[in-house]
Amino acid sequence: MNKLTDATAHVLEMLRVNSERTEVYDGEEWGMVYLDNAIPRGWSKHQFAGHLSDLKANGLYRPTAYSEFGEVKLDR
Repeated sequence: MNKLTDATAHVLEMLRVNSERTEVYDGEEWGMVYLDNAIPRGWSKHQFAGHLSDLKANGLYRPTAYSEFGEVKLDR
């Protein structure tokens, strides 16, 4: 895993704080999150999406079939 920038780490924390339903896949805990609730105040959806891409590349986020939701890895 690559070191996260401060901004990407902030997005990760926002996703974790806003996760609602928890599932365990292959021994890893993941939380479902409504993405609009996790966008940091003052950020555009475009900025947010860039950080989601970084988190996905690091195995910490994955999109769902519904674009307004995503799953965040809760294991720390």
